[in-house]
Order: sequence, then structure tokens, then C-alpha cells
Amino acid sequence: MRIITKICIIICFLAAFAVDAQELTEKRLENPEWLKVISLNMYPGTYDKAMDLMKTYFLEADKQAGLPAAELTMEMVTGEYDLVIVWKYENGIESLNWELSPETIKWYNALVGIAGSKEEADAILEEYWSYVKDSKVEISRKLN
Repeated sequence: MRIITKICIIICFLAAFAVDAQELTEKRLENPEWLKVISLNMYPGTYDKAMDLMKTYFLEADKQAGLPAAELTMEMVTGEYDLVIVWKYENGIESLNWELSPETIKWYNALVGIAGSKEEADAILEEYWSYVKDSKVEISRKLN
């Protein structure tokens, strides 16, 4: 008797879903804003050094390359990560189709100009990443 009851419940559920599925219509997102969320966890004692490099070199490279600033930068008080930075994908989801984007090249060239040479720029990047214990990148859609 219990098996028959379970089968009837499943059939009713599937029948209700089939009716709802027939009433579904396509719906495209209206002007979605796609965001890149980068979370960084620094090695102990290196947070201030990493922030100094960001302020001295990376933010200046953003300005010189004419790139927009981050939408949001958060210094975390609790949790696994020390810093969370959110950038808007200016070209929407299309931005993800680049292995090396024109914006990245402009930024790197600006960094080389600030540092004085490609070797110095590479050394700054290497130093910065030596402070990063862990990082993750997530893609998000801004709710309107």
C-alpha cells in the first residue's frame, strides 16, 4: 500500500510539472551587469606590503591606462579572506572570451611605464603574488 501511495504522489508531481512546463516562456536578462569578485588571503604579516604595492603601482596603472576603478573594495574583518575586490565587466559576459584582453595589455604597459622597465614591472608583480597565500575569482551578476 505504501508503494502505491508513493507512486501516486510522484505521478501527481510530474503531471503538475508538465502543466507548468507548458506555460513557461523564454525570458532574457535585461541589461545584466556582470561582476568579477576576487578574494585574496595574504600570508601573515604581508597585508600592508601588498596594499602598498596596490596603491603605489596597480591603482596608478589603472588610472594611466584609463581603466575604471573597482566597484567595491572590502577589507575583511572575519572569514577566510583578507581582501575582496569587485570589478564590473565593462563589456559584459563577452569580457570572458579573452585569454589576454586589450584592457590587460593597456594596464600592463602602464605598469611598465610606472616601474621603468618590463623587468621591474615583472618583479613588482612577482613580489605582490609572493604575499598572496590564496585567491579565488568568482563571477556574479548584480541584482537590479
